[in-house]
Amino acid sequence: MTISKKILIALSAFLSLMAIACHACAVTYEYDDLNRLYKVTYDNGYVIVYDYDEVGNRKSEAVYSTPTAKFTASPASGYVPFVVRFTDTSSGNITSWFWSFGDGETSTEKSPSHAYNKTGMFLARLTATNPSGSSSYSLYINATPKTPVRIARATPLYYTSLQDACNNAVTGDTIQTTAVTIIESLTLSSNVSITFDGGYAGSYNSIIGLSVLKGNISITNGTIRMGNILID
Repeated sequence: MTISKKILIALSAFLSLMAIACHACAVTYEYDDLNRLYKVTYDNGYVIVYDYDEVGNRKSEAVYSTPTAKFTASPASGYVPFVVRFTDTSSGNITSWFWSFGDGETSTEKSPSHAYNKTGMFLARLTATNPSGSSSYSLYINATPKTPVRIARATPLYYTSLQDACNNAVTGDTIQTTAVTIIESLTLSSNVSITFDGGYAGSYNSIIGLSVLKGNISITNGTIRMGNILID
């Protein structure tokens, strides 16, 4: 290929991108083993990639901009085991995806589904890539046990409701709840002094927010101290 032909191809690529390439940008041209222009890179993040057929005719031209990774997760919390549907919403003509679900599992699908079988807070991360570069985005997935209430003793006691935990509590006990919405009304009628502590991750090793109690609390005897619990 002569130098003049290279210049004509480069000029054609430049004209096709005048709308997106800045005039002061540095430009890099890359050629394949047959001395054909296959990639034009602008330092403002835009890249053009050319493809050729078997006889050397240019058959396609793809324009890429700097990728921006983004996704949604539905649901973002649930009782284990549960399945989360991850939907890629990235911009920038993405060509490859790498997902890390935070529990040791990965995927290269565009919009995968993943089952969480362990309790805890898991950081799900997507790295979206195209010829212009890569970008990452993360969301936390809260996997909670089916028994979202426990009495925090040396050997914790797990319950499906606050009332059950309250009925089995003794003075000095702390009843912990995960950061979920609990729909029930509660009555304390025994002469005990207990603590309700909410907002825990599914593994109960950290507080991530609030527990929401949709219902009433009636205390006819004893005392309750509450923290990180919103009564709605």
